[in-house]
Parts: sequence; C-alpha cells; structure tokens
Amino acid sequence: MTCQEKYSPSINMIVLLFIAAFCDSVVKVAECLRTAQGVLKETAQAEAKTCACSEGVKLVVCTQVKNEVAYLPEWIAYHHALGIQKFVIYDDGSTDGVGSFAKLYSARNMTVDIEVLPALTDVRDPFMGQTLSFTDCLKRNKDATWVGVLDVDEFFVPKFTTTEPCRAKDSLKCLLNGVEEDHVHFSEVRFSSTGRLRNFDIRFNGKHTRKPLTSTTMPSVDKQLVEQDLSCSGLSEDSVTVTDPPCLTMGVVNPLGHIPTLTQSNVWRQPLPGTTDDYEARARVVACHDPRVEAAAKWNVCTPGPGKSFVRPGRCNTYWVHACHEPATLSSKQIRFEEGQLNHYYLRSAEAACKKMIQWKKPDPVVYYQTVDKSYMHFVEDRSASKLVPGMLLQQEIAKLFRGLV
Repeated sequence: MTCQEKYSPSINMIVLLFIAAFCDSVVKVAECLRTAQGVLKETAQAEAKTCACSEGVKLVVCTQVKNEVAYLPEWIAYHHALGIQKFVIYDDGSTDGVGSFAKLYSARNMTVDIEVLPALTDVRDPFMGQTLSFTDCLKRNKDATWVGVLDVDEFFVPKFTTTEPCRAKDSLKCLLNGVEEDHVHFSEVRFSSTGRLRNFDIRFNGKHTRKPLTSTTMPSVDKQLVEQDLSCSGLSEDSVTVTDPPCLTMGVVNPLGHIPTLTQSNVWRQPLPGTTDDYEARARVVACHDPRVEAAAKWNVCTPGPGKSFVRPGRCNTYWVHACHEPATLSSKQIRFEEGQLNHYYLRSAEAACKKMIQWKKPDPVVYYQTVDKSYMHFVEDRSASKLVPGMLLQQEIAKLFRGLV
C-alpha cells in the first residue's frame, strides 16, 4: 500500500462511523441515521455562510512539540475547523518525523498553512526555549489579527453564540473580534485519561526504529492514596525515516477504520475551578488536600492550570509560556467560562504520564495519574468540544493524511 492510496471515506462511511459511535442498540440505528444525515446537510448549508463578525480576522497559533505526531492531526483539524488559518510548529528535537508535516498537507492540496521550524534554545537557561520560540512566532506573524499559543494537548472551546446562521468556523473569530483589549486569556479545565493505557498509535509511514527509554525513579506515594497503579518500565521512543511523499499510518486499526481522537473520547473533566462542585470535589478527594501527595508531586495536584492566551502580535514584545510578559501594561481580558474555555488533556494515557515524568524530570505527572486522574479529574462529563467540531468532520479531515486502511 503506497501513500497515494490514502484512506478517504465516503459520506456513507462517515454516517456509519457516527452510528457506531453513538448508537447503543439496533433500535436506535434509524434515529441515529436521520441525525447523522441532518448534521451533514446542515454543515453543508452552513459552509456557504459566513458571520459578518468574523470578516477580516486572521488567526495563527504557535506550539512547541517533541514527538507529538500521533496527536497533531486532530489538533490541527479541530482548530482549523474553528477558523485558525496558520499553524506554526516549533520542533524541540523530535524523532517522529514532524518536520514532514507541512509536506504531508501540501502533497494532498489541503488548504492548511503549516510551518515547521526548529525550536529556539538558550544555552544559559534551557527553560527559556519556549519563550524564545513563541516570541519569534509573534514577530513572524505581525500580519495576523491574533496569535494564540498552546500545547498540542490543549484545545480552545469558544461558546460564542450569535443570531446569524454561522459556521462553527466563525465562533472563535467572532469571540475575539468582539474584544477591545490586546490580550485574551482562556482558563483551562483538565480532562482525565478515561482509563486509556497507551498513547494513540499514529505515525508516519517509513522505516522505524525503537530506542528504549531510561526510566527515572518512580515517586513514592502512600498506597492508601493510590487510585490506579502505574508502571513506567518497558517504554520506548520511536525514530522514523519518513517515506516520500509522506503519509500517516496506524499500528492498530479497528474494524471501521475509526481514527482515535481526544475530543470525542475523553469527555470527563475536573469541576470548574472556584465553583461549589469544585469545593465539594476537593473535600471528597483526599489527594487534593493530603500533604503526603503534595510532597510527592512537589505541588498540589488539584491546583487549577494556568490556561493559555491569544495576543495581538504587534502589542507584545516578549511572550512567556502562558501569557505576554512585556509590556506589563498590556490591556487584558479574561474569558469567562460562559464564553469559552481551554480543554487540557493533560494526561492522555498512563503511558503519557510516564513519558512526561521522564521528559520533564519531574514526578508530578505520575503522582497526578495515580491519585486524582480517576476521581477529581473525572468528575464532570463535558462534550462541548465534541459538539462544536463533530467527530465525523474530524474523521473526514484526518483520514486524508493516511495511506489506505485495511
């Protein structure tokens, strides 16, 4: 099977995928079929319409990655569906072929602007690398209306509503277009791993070699506080020589050829920070307030995440990881949860917890997985992202990047 024989499902296959995902009995098949056909019809009609509030808005997002090929296709497809026109990817020493991503899309004539650049580094302070990369991204994209910075495990979820018959593609543009300030910050909510043990097995087609990862010493957590066990032995890192033209492949394929996606499968999260549910959950989950957990993780595992931001590129001189640093007088707007949120799939699997611990040389991902991933981070069902960009649309876009699936 060559890369030219890419997987391109028909509308009927997309409908079938919808049925398989959402119908739990034969009785519901007819109802689900009508729903799926209705969604496809409404989507096609909406594609011909554009919200006036989105006109003239150019959105760019920047990220820095190390071996994230398995998750980039969904991240790009999802945010492109929200109107992001350009993706700037800084490669921090990946071995999984991420440098071929721009060619992967251009070879299929997909209208997604992707630029892959080497991550910038500071020999005096390794932790300043992301600041250098993201500040560079702002300088390169001064023609953009807004530049957003986020990781590949983070997804913007606007909740903008309008009386206009607009596409989902306009929701983020319209939300930002109504902001007078120069800096917009989205608060995050973290989602659980939903019991997944392994990362998605999506990779470039080519010659692969695997190198064992040297595990660090596992953090010591009192057994009474451990909700789910975790072993970080036997892990490896993939290195690939990508075929030309590039295409993606999957190691394990289900009978329908369904491509795994985070926004459709991981739908349980922590309570909204600062709410009554949050206070009740923290009181109920011992790890949220037990000093032994905080000592093992080196921080409180139930502390709200910092979130991520959009900024007007001409108004920010230096961008740190989560927000603009200079000038300090930059006007800023905090997006309320009623307006939008940042979905953070912090631990996508047990494997991800181990690899983050090894890569960051920090114990907290493993302690987090062991003590709160199954409870505090699995407290509220939230399908906001999956409804905003339906799974069938993600499947259509991501499938274009694959060789034929058996």
